[in-house]
Amino acid sequence: MKVTLFLMALLLVLCVFSCSEKTTQAFADTVSSPTFSLASGMYYPQQAVSINCSTPGVTIRYTIDGTAPDTHSTLYAAPLEIDSTSTVKAIAYKKGWNQSAVATADYEIYHWTVGPGLMLHLTNISATPDTIFADGGETHSTITVKVKNPEQFGAPGQLVTFQTSLGNILPEATTDENGDASTTLRGEDISGVAIVKAVIRVYHPNYPEFLIGADTISINVNILEVPPISPDVHSIQFTQSGQIDLNVVNTSAFDSAVLKVKLYDMGGNLVTEPQNVWFKIVNIAPPIGANLNNQPQSDSVLAVSENGEAQVTVNSGTAPGNLTIRASCTSGDAYISANKSNIHIFAGPPQSIEIASGGYNSGVDMGGGFWRIIVCAQLHDIYDNPTDYGTSVWFSLPDNVYSCMIIANAYVGNESADGDSTAGAAYTTLTYSGYYTFENLTIRARTMGFSGNEIIEETDIVLPLNQPQIEIEATPGNLVFHGNTNPVPMSATALLNVTVYDIQGNPVHNARINLTSTRGVFEYIAGTNEDPQNQNLPETPNIIVTDWYDAYAQGYTDVNDGQDGLAQGSIRFYAWEVPLGDPISNTPGMTTATITGRILGTAASATTMLTLLRYPT
Repeated sequence: MKVTLFLMALLLVLCVFSCSEKTTQAFADTVSSPTFSLASGMYYPQQAVSINCSTPGVTIRYTIDGTAPDTHSTLYAAPLEIDSTSTVKAIAYKKGWNQSAVATADYEIYHWTVGPGLMLHLTNISATPDTIFADGGETHSTITVKVKNPEQFGAPGQLVTFQTSLGNILPEATTDENGDASTTLRGEDISGVAIVKAVIRVYHPNYPEFLIGADTISINVNILEVPPISPDVHSIQFTQSGQIDLNVVNTSAFDSAVLKVKLYDMGGNLVTEPQNVWFKIVNIAPPIGANLNNQPQSDSVLAVSENGEAQVTVNSGTAPGNLTIRASCTSGDAYISANKSNIHIFAGPPQSIEIASGGYNSGVDMGGGFWRIIVCAQLHDIYDNPTDYGTSVWFSLPDNVYSCMIIANAYVGNESADGDSTAGAAYTTLTYSGYYTFENLTIRARTMGFSGNEIIEETDIVLPLNQPQIEIEATPGNLVFHGNTNPVPMSATALLNVTVYDIQGNPVHNARINLTSTRGVFEYIAGTNEDPQNQNLPETPNIIVTDWYDAYAQGYTDVNDGQDGLAQGSIRFYAWEVPLGDPISNTPGMTTATITGRILGTAASATTMLTLLRYPT
């Protein structure tokens, strides 16, 4: 009995010792401290935070108010949505293990208070072309996307990033002044569908590290396998034999054309197997903006033939000129090509007119007092290109009070009266009487512009002076002073009469004469000119203007009555300018003044002499 009790006691002690040993060993391991997917810091706006633990099979409990978590705290089951400033604390438990240390993360959530006014979005993504080939980058597609602000205007200067699921793409581009950003996608050696994604990110204006919004847009581009080249192509021929006419872009319905070639074998049969045909602009200096399939001018454009025919689209640009297109392919070791050279891009219809006419001495003597000058209308399209040959222009004089004559109809490229011809210019001639020299005349030019709208331009010209003749006379021809001391008079004036005619004898009105003299001082007088806009001015007494006034208002029956091309000025001389006389012989001191009148804007001038005498008594 005693033995039995002893054995039972011994067994109990061993059991307790064993359990104690297991318990001590299990609780010797401690659960790893939890970690947070988002480090402590400032963020915008709401953030998702995951809590993890490297020890498997744990239970995580947490608080977000900064209090210490325990077994009664909230059980972690899904990422936390942190939308306000919070202190997150977490602890991990595992049965038979020591609990983890408390992990802490502090999050300051910045709330955007200005509103969505600065937010941007993407639109209008395009791929040109939408199909390329897995040819190691030989072909490419241009990806373009527009960035708009909330007011739907393009946003310039914005960085757009690009990604692709297939091929190779330039990863970044900045929007231009219209809000457009472009990049290039090239196929590598794998065919399929490339999903091209554009992303715009918006950061806080005061805190560049805070991402406050983003937008994404995508487009698909097909990348095809390169078709095999058949070795039996012998020749290439363009299907269009005549001239292809285009207009510069956006000026008509003929801004592009489809250019086709056919491929033939040695026997003249169409090569129906698909072939790679390369088209290229070969001009050294092609017209600005002209292209093939909207690709850069310098690029070769690949087209794959179908049933023996391949094609490319020729697009005009912003300038006129001629294009030469080469189509080529390889057949075995042979290189086959053909050129299409008679592709002409014309300037667009007129958008603007500029009128110009001849100036001083540009007239042709027609006799009978009449002169003829050349008038030119220069026509340009919306890109400022000279308008093409043959564009009609109609000239008229809307307020022809001077009975001038103008040739009404003209056309771009006609020759002037001097036999000249200029790009974009239409010439006519204007005939006028020399009596109306220096008069303002309105010339009107009309033509038809884009969509049949009429373009009208009016310009005021001044009827030019031709081969002027000028005469000057001083009245009196000499001035006399008396007395070496206290001379009488102290000063005296002379009237200057200046007359201007053209070579046909027409008196010239409104001619401005600049007077100079070796002695004396010019003084203001009203002169003969009664036109308040052209008469002599008090502040410039040395500049006088030839006469012109309303003859009818003065009672004359002819508008030319009262006009004699006369201008009048006045000059004053002082006794001290003249040498003293000889009191013994009573011989006067004498000097002369040389007075010159020159028509402003011309080389025409005339001179007169005036004698000054000073007697001793």
